[in-house]
Amino acid sequence: LFGLKQTAFLRSPESSAGLLTSSERFSFLNQLGMIHSDLESVRLSKRELDCVRLKLQQKTALEISEELGLSVRTIEHYLENLKIKLGSKDKRDFSDKIEQLRLLGRV
Repeated sequence: LFGLKQTAFLRSPESSAGLLTSSERFSFLNQLGMIHSDLESVRLSKRELDCVRLKLQQKTALEISEELGLSVRTIEHYLENLKIKLGSKDKRDFSDKIEQLRLLGRV
């Protein structure tokens, strides 16, 4: 089974940059059983949880990167992985799901 970090480097000839698109990654991770619809059981890394906490405070990727001392691109990567893991359809859905994580006591 591939870990999430390894899947980020999988390439797709159909993608313009050769990297998997978000929907391709979602489909691939879903097939591996790494996408959870149950927010109580989804596995989140420490950094992903840090990003969730800061997004709940309405911080931007730039502000999160400054607070955590990481690059903006790294934060964008964490946020994209969060959207995939949580099965978010759009920004509104992502906001709703991270709020649900807060209500469940996950963050």
